[in-house]
Amino acid sequence: MCMLHILREDFIKLNIYFEELNFEELEEQIDYEFTQLMSDVGGTIGLWIGLSILSIFELFHVLLQICHYIVRGNQ
Repeated sequence: MCMLHILREDFIKLNIYFEELNFEELEEQIDYEFTQLMSDVGGTIGLWIGLSILSIFELFHVLLQICHYIVRGNQ
């Protein structure tokens, strides 16, 4: 009986009344489609591969210049 008395003192009953029962309906739409995502990923990968190939050719060119400098000397 003591526990019931403690519970009655610790709890309250709260009634909430809404003035109007309005609601807003939201509809979500895809803003970024899968095909656009794949296109962007492919473009980025192509850009990085292109830059990598360009870097390889630049490195090859620098190595050729170094070899030319070593073979020919300081002429």
